[in-house]
Amino acid sequence: MKKLITVAAAALMLAVITPTQVQAQKYLGQTVVGTNAAFSLVGGLMRGVFNVTDRNITGLDSKVTPGMSFSTDVGLSPRFSLGGAYFLQVATMNWDSYTDTAGVVHNNGDYYFRASRHNFGIRALFHFGDEDDFDPYFGVRIGMARWTTSSNVEGYQDMGLFDATFFRARVLPQVLFGVRYFFLPFLGVNAEIAVGFPYYLSTGINFRFGGGM
Repeated sequence: MKKLITVAAAALMLAVITPTQVQAQKYLGQTVVGTNAAFSLVGGLMRGVFNVTDRNITGLDSKVTPGMSFSTDVGLSPRFSLGGAYFLQVATMNWDSYTDTAGVVHNNGDYYFRASRHNFGIRALFHFGDEDDFDPYFGVRIGMARWTTSSNVEGYQDMGLFDATFFRARVLPQVLFGVRYFFLPFLGVNAEIAVGFPYYLSTGINFRFGGGM
């Protein structure tokens, strides 16, 4: 991961200091706002943090919504943009019964734990396309991840039902590659693949303003 980030960062620096062709001036002063559906592995990871054996949890099931990603990228040079991004995803765990810390068995069959994953980040992108309607790019995203949780189990945060360290706030890097295609000067679609958090794949709609469209 560190090597990937180093390579991407070096390329981004070259994008700022290296002369570019005239046709690439369209990225300077351009703003692209995007909204994407994003996919991650959080559902499978969450199952692993529940203490199924220690708490005799039965009937554990997980449901995870696709993540929603929102971004704004502003062109600061002919091939370099800097922007902000926000990501949200909700995961819910349901189970039938469990044993609390006093050894009491609870088996009413209607327990849940819900976690909302938020990631606020900045991202730097290098754009290497010269076509007006086709925009390939790659870059680095650094995000602060935090969770909000809720449950109908009283005192769930102190009962040892799950590994609480999984839900702590942390700074997470991501290296991404994406393409945008604008079928209208101001409206397009895009797709991204990524290494790191908070997602590995996303696709959505983009709105473009300014620049040499």
